[in-house]
Amino acid sequence: MTKVEIKNKKGKVIAMGNENETLLQCLERLVREGADLSGAVLRGADLSGADLSEANLSEADLSGADLRGADLSGAVIHKNKVQEILSTIGIIIK
Repeated sequence: MTKVEIKNKKGKVIAMGNENETLLQCLERLVREGADLSGAVLRGADLSGADLSEANLSEADLSGADLRGADLSGAVIHKNKVQEILSTIGIIIK
């Protein structure tokens, strides 16, 4: 298994997982360590059930990410991303 790389929108690696660590494990570890994940590209990632409480996800690309059951309490999320996140769990605000 290759190491997980988390990139920003410019393609620069902003975080890297440990050997044999899944994306979910990597993200949870980074959040625990206080890493800044703003601008991370997490498009289409399976983050269901992830503990992302207190994560800085401002400007993160969460398009199509599965966030069902994820703990986002205390997470920093750009206001334009809230609808995007809610739509991933089937909530549409009109």
